[in-house]
Amino acid sequence: MATFAPTGDNVKTAFRAAFGLLAVAWLSRGVMHQFYPDGKVNQVLWVAALIGLGVGGLWRLYAATVAAQNAGYIQKWTDHKNFAYIFMGLSAGYTVLIFLAYYEHISVPGYLLMVMHQSTFCLLLCIVAALSEEVKWALACLASYGVATYVRINEPEPFRSSHKFNDTALMNCAIMLYLTASFGLIMALYSRQTMFSRIENKTETMMDNLSAGKSGRRCCSCSFK
Repeated sequence: MATFAPTGDNVKTAFRAAFGLLAVAWLSRGVMHQFYPDGKVNQVLWVAALIGLGVGGLWRLYAATVAAQNAGYIQKWTDHKNFAYIFMGLSAGYTVLIFLAYYEHISVPGYLLMVMHQSTFCLLLCIVAALSEEVKWALACLASYGVATYVRINEPEPFRSSHKFNDTALMNCAIMLYLTASFGLIMALYSRQTMFSRIENKTETMMDNLSAGKSGRRCCSCSFK
């Protein structure tokens, strides 16, 4: 999914960051369960997985929002650069929260943090999809995440007692379907971007670069004088 990111500047970077972090998170969880079921390494891999899942989910939301804005569905209340800074701050805050929970400075279980961020990001993605007239992708995200939540809460048989494919594996499969649905949503939003919006974004970038260049020359002239 990170490899097949769309070619838009802001969306592409966020897209690759989001799904790249998710890949790290899933790899960490796989190694943790397969080779380090307990001990110090298990805890380190679990923290890495939580950070990857949380920050990756956050930037997945950023990519969807920017794609929707570029397509003209959501009004821009700030430019993309400041919007990215906001998400960077949220990412840093979430990472700090994970470490505080890990070192027991706050009494929040790691699994609760994972459920909270996934539920929040799922609902926000569905809102972005609905506002962008992508109701089918909103329903796909909601349904797949709903299945994962149902499996986690009810632990249905025969998966609950299965040694070959248990309820956790079934829940992870549903989460993978949810990630696929979110990928489809962002791609659908990106495909709705008009040529005008792409030209507008290029123009804004050029104007920002031009302003920065003029500011730099002005500083140099003042220093010379």
